[in-house]
Amino acid sequence: MLNYPAPLHRNAKVFDLLYSHRKTRVVQLTPLLRALHEAEKEYRLHCGQGQFTYATSVKTPVALANGEMTALYNEHLRGKNGREFYDEVINDDQGLPKLCSYCGERAAEQADHYKEKSKYPLLAVFPANLVPSCGACNWNLRGAKNKFHPYFDDIGSSKWLTAEIIWDGSFNPPGLRFFVPADFVGDTALAKRVSDTFKDAKLSRRWSSEISRMVAQAHRYFLSTTSIRARENHLEDMRTSHLETPAGPHQAVIDAMLCSAWIQDLPASL
Repeated sequence: MLNYPAPLHRNAKVFDLLYSHRKTRVVQLTPLLRALHEAEKEYRLHCGQGQFTYATSVKTPVALANGEMTALYNEHLRGKNGREFYDEVINDDQGLPKLCSYCGERAAEQADHYKEKSKYPLLAVFPANLVPSCGACNWNLRGAKNKFHPYFDDIGSSKWLTAEIIWDGSFNPPGLRFFVPADFVGDTALAKRVSDTFKDAKLSRRWSSEISRMVAQAHRYFLSTTSIRARENHLEDMRTSHLETPAGPHQAVIDAMLCSAWIQDLPASL
């Protein structure tokens, strides 16, 4: 999982820009802007204290209820009137897609509302509530209650992901299992958010399928030599071909292969 700096745009300012393009709007904006400011203040306060599951105490003005904020997001923030805010969430400074905050593997093609826009409409167009996400993670994490937050959580260089090689001692390629160690970081609440996000996003199933080809490739090479040094060098060469974060799934699998019985005990085929 990846950390990113939070967008700095103010909630009320983004809303004001987008709302000016609505065909039907109220004349008196002050109460609306005040509510949006309070929602931002509440969000930053609670998230800054690691209280990500907070329930809002800010009442949504009638003018912004009944899907108005969702429409503002769909029709304007994602459209031409506010697209620069949306693109800033999912793209880097060069205009290239960021990697998904949750899996750290696929391109961020969507913005995930950390606090759901249906339940927290005052945060629907707030850039700091929008998280770069791939389509699969965004879909799988719908309604997730305890998610990793890339703007407020910081796992640094902690090794949050571990892989296990499952080999039955035969000539068949081994299987894979991924898991999040419960004690990978001293902050137990953070460790639980990472673990819950990993499970809810179904990352173990996805990666076990996607990375099985890499394991099969290593298996074919292992069958060609009994030299442990040669096998280890082959895996290190594979490591350098995957330019990703050190805690990513490919690196976790290579680490697991290097210390497995499989690399030591698989005989070469005749």
